Amino acid sequence: MKQVLYVLLALFLFSQAGAISQSGLLFLSFEPSSVNNALGCNPVAAANIWSRSALTAYSNPALPALQNGIIYSFTRYKWLPEAGMGKMYYNAAFLTASHLGIGVLLPAPNGNLGKFGINMDFGEQVAMDEQGNFLGTFEAYDDALVGGLSVNPLETYRKLVPDYPPWLNFIDLAAGLNYAHLYSYQGPGTGNTEDEVEAGADIFNFGSVARLSYTLEELIKLEAVYGLVLFNFGRARVSYVDQSQSDPIYRHVNQAGAFSVSVPSSRILEGFLDPEYIFCEHLFSLRALTGTIDERFDDDKIPGGGIEVGLLDTFFTRFGRYEDKEGSITGNTFGLGFNLHYKNLAALMINYSKYPAGDLQDKGHKTVDFNLNFDLLGLMDRFSRK
Repeated sequence: MKQVLYVLLALFLFSQAGAISQSGLLFLSFEPSSVNNALGCNPVAAANIWSRSALTAYSNPALPALQNGIIYSFTRYKWLPEAGMGKMYYNAAFLTASHLGIGVLLPAPNGNLGKFGINMDFGEQVAMDEQGNFLGTFEAYDDALVGGLSVNPLETYRKLVPDYPPWLNFIDLAAGLNYAHLYSYQGPGTGNTEDEVEAGADIFNFGSVARLSYTLEELIKLEAVYGLVLFNFGRARVSYVDQSQSDPIYRHVNQAGAFSVSVPSSRILEGFLDPEYIFCEHLFSLRALTGTIDERFDDDKIPGGGIEVGLLDTFFTRFGRYEDKEGSITGNTFGLGFNLHYKNLAALMINYSKYPAGDLQDKGHKTVDFNLNFDLLGLMDRFSRK
């Protein structure tokens, strides 16, 4: 290559999901959702259907079809601040719009001005030629513009056909497809030309979810979930401008399962409160998730899992375990969530997570995400009935 950039050590050798890899653009392996990171990181992402966050749609494209309304989600954090590689930031923001079992995912403005979707900002870097001569400084970054479409045909059928069979209330089957346009800027060229060294590519990600649910006497709600994600299933590669080199882009298969037990609020509180003032769907919830990431360039599968305890759909405690033994990134995960909401019609949710980062950072990663949710049609219907 025409330059030696120490940032490439971070970009191509290290990642949240594994310390050493044979793939390029490993920022794609980072899990943007703090909820998923608190529950065992990206191995559980395929099955986490309960977090009303647009960030979860990155790791499983099927999830927007299981939601209603508009959700904007945002996260920004320093990446490996203890590793001595300068100030680097991970930025991600998405918008989802869902209705009648159909969901759309769009890239949204993130914490880096002028950027949309996912941006890995490596900050100011130093460029040197093969002889070690100083060439100057530049701003290095990776971008991913991600959009998608998802459908839950059983929900669409339930909404459009009033006399559907009752057993359809217990089943959901959703599928989605995300498209990501990738762009990487690694600095100025050297030698006889001053061309920039750039990289661009496109990938497709497929996700699916199956959910079974049943409520016992309106007192106990049970849910079982299975999710499958094929990330970069087309095996796309990234090619570098003005160079003959190309690398396979990060790809994986994620399978995950989850089980939920919750206590609906309507039946228990109906004798004490007017239904209009019952702001939460569940008084209590307990959810367990487990899954694996099968990275297509490594032999070992990476397991992860966790448990979430929720109270009044408002306060959440999460903890789990992530084990990437080949990448030497193993440890416990933890997180908290606060959801200021009214029913499922409007909400502002903040999530915090802490998860292992391996030898590069003893204290682990710490992330926070913010989520704003409005079911505009639901709000209009509620106010029109008053």
